[in-house]
Amino acid sequence: MKQIEVLPQTIYEFHADPKITSLGVELLKKEKLIHQEHSTTYQISGMTEDARLNLRPEYAPIMNWILACLDEVKIARNLQCDRIDITQSWGVVTTYNTHQPRHFHTNSYISGVLYLTDSPTGTTIYQNSIWELENHPLVTVRSMDDSREITHKVRAKAGTLSLFPSNLEHEVRPSNDFNDRYSLVVNTFPAGRIGHYRSFNGMEIEIK
Repeated sequence: MKQIEVLPQTIYEFHADPKITSLGVELLKKEKLIHQEHSTTYQISGMTEDARLNLRPEYAPIMNWILACLDEVKIARNLQCDRIDITQSWGVVTTYNTHQPRHFHTNSYISGVLYLTDSPTGTTIYQNSIWELENHPLVTVRSMDDSREITHKVRAKAGTLSLFPSNLEHEVRPSNDFNDRYSLVVNTFPAGRIGHYRSFNGMEIEIK
């Protein structure tokens, strides 16, 4: 029997100038962090109280660089919109024995993680086949213990920006690193004129 894997997922990686990463770490160290409660044995990574860092002028050099990267993705994928805007951004500080549970981002089109420090604690991205979807099985004969879910670990290397579809599930597994991991997260959405009016799917969106 020949098994053919089709329809791979695509993520995009960019690499920032060290000045960007240094600025990010400097700014995040000044931010107030909050820790959300979660029913696990591990504490959630600290996240900045301000979840709209993209509106702060001191973060402008970082956000402008990320916007330029988003524009490259827009061109590469031939997205029919004027631009991709950042809708919100927040910082994450992952310390020893903390994690982020498996999740995805709603009300967002492309999400991104900019790693500001090196760390062995990366981000694990999950991609399911329709054969493996537990909520919508084709039939109920598949063993629930027989998961062939595809995973990909994005390395947390300082200066790496990883952009991926917001509906991809991902997590940060519990850190065993005694060095803090600093990162910035962005959510984005198509903005301006999107689609085509002559194709009867045009509209205009203003991001605030």
